[in-house]
Amino acid sequence: MMDKCSRCGYEPAPIWKNRAWKLYQKYSRIDELEAWPEHRELAEILRKIGPTEKNEVSYSDGYYNYQYRTDGTVVRIAQKLARSSDSMNEPGRATHKHKRPPNEE
Repeated sequence: MMDKCSRCGYEPAPIWKNRAWKLYQKYSRIDELEAWPEHRELAEILRKIGPTEKNEVSYSDGYYNYQYRTDGTVVRIAQKLARSSDSMNEPGRATHKHKRPPNEE
């Protein structure tokens, strides 16, 4: 199922795939980004910055935080869904009602 805006009809490129075990992070390969015109500029920026080994933000465009990894993978998370505006981490378990054990509700 594609994420499509019901108001304007914008549909993001299908190169962004869901990460296993992560709710809000998506990933793509750097070479896939270069192949899509709408993401070429992002790929150029990330290539100039270079990959990071730690779980840190490589670049942010104001909407998404991106991490370019040494294996050529680019991971993104919406800033509004990240633990903080300069983080690649998802919010803690306590903020997700569906992740809490049943006896904690």
